[in-house]
Formats: sequence, structure tokens, C-alpha cells
Amino acid sequence: MDLVQLIEEYRDYKGMHCMEGSSGVENLCKMVRALGYRDSMNRMQFRDGCLGDLVEFLEDNSGAIEAIVAWIGERNVPEWKDNLESELPARKVKDFYPDCLCPDCQDDIPDDAVEGEECLNCGHVFVYDHEDA
Repeated sequence: MDLVQLIEEYRDYKGMHCMEGSSGVENLCKMVRALGYRDSMNRMQFRDGCLGDLVEFLEDNSGAIEAIVAWIGERNVPEWKDNLESELPARKVKDFYPDCLCPDCQDDIPDDAVEGEECLNCGHVFVYDHEDA
């Protein structure tokens, strides 16, 4: 029996049919505890496990963290995208325009021009994902 089959048998035996919401988090914590990850501090304990077990698992398995991050990216949730963008500084746009020139008036784009700023000569609004970029 391979590990995937063993996990399914374990989930069936333990009645771990729901992997959504708080039940899903608890079931995942229980599963990593069964794998041998136990938080000695028992942080955020609940019946048959604790969230600290999941933290211990993630600290020891960076691939799982990468898989979660990849999964987040695959969802393409607009709210998540907006929230991440709000955490970043404004993007400098000069290199994203052909020849580093304003597409409307052909003036040089200042080195420090960022997304959303206007051309000082003609008022063109610079955007990061300009179609000509």
C-alpha cells in the first residue's frame, strides 16, 4: 500500500471527510500529528491535536509551504491579488515603455516615475502593464 492509499484509509478510519473550514484545519493538524509532528508546547490545542503540530510539520517540510503558496497563486482570487498589491511599493514604469519614452509625446520618462503618475509634459498616466510595454 502506498502512502496516498494509507492516508485515505486513515482519513476514512478517523472520519476525516470534511477538509473545509475549521474542521479541515483540525483534521489536517490531526493528520500531521499522526505522521509524528507534535508541538511540545501544544499551541492552540483542540481535541486530538493542536495547531502547533501543523506549524511543526510546516517548519520541517518547506515543500509543503511551497505547495500552499503555489495553490494560492493557482486560485487567482481577485481579493487576494488586491491585498498583495496593496502591500507592495508603487512600480517604476520607465523600463516598461519602448525606448523609455512617453507614448503620447515621446518625452523621456523620468527614472523615478511610478505607476499612476502623469507625464509632466502631456499628462499621460503611466501604467505598469501598458500594452506597448
